[in-house]
Amino acid sequence: MRCIQVIVFSAFISSGVVMATSPASVHQDAKSTTPAPLKVQRKLVESQAQVRRLERDVHQQELDSQRASQRLQQQDQVIAELQKQLQALQPPPSGGQH
Repeated sequence: MRCIQVIVFSAFISSGVVMATSPASVHQDAKSTTPAPLKVQRKLVESQAQVRRLERDVHQQELDSQRASQRLQQQDQVIAELQKQLQALQPPPSGGQH
């Protein structure tokens, strides 16, 4: 799951850099009243916030997955115990029939 976080983080950082350095954004920034560094900083802060939200989501999914795995293990143990009980209740196979 760490790999997903790294990929997501890298994607946001690279998209922010591309958007910050693209000619269209430079031209648009020249027309606006806000200097380019402030827009880049604002975009960076937004991207970082989004990365934190995604990291929280990934962490929650990991926790949910661990809980589901534990439930499955418990169910497997219950099934194994029930199978043992069932086998104990069945009569032994008779070995002398011809």
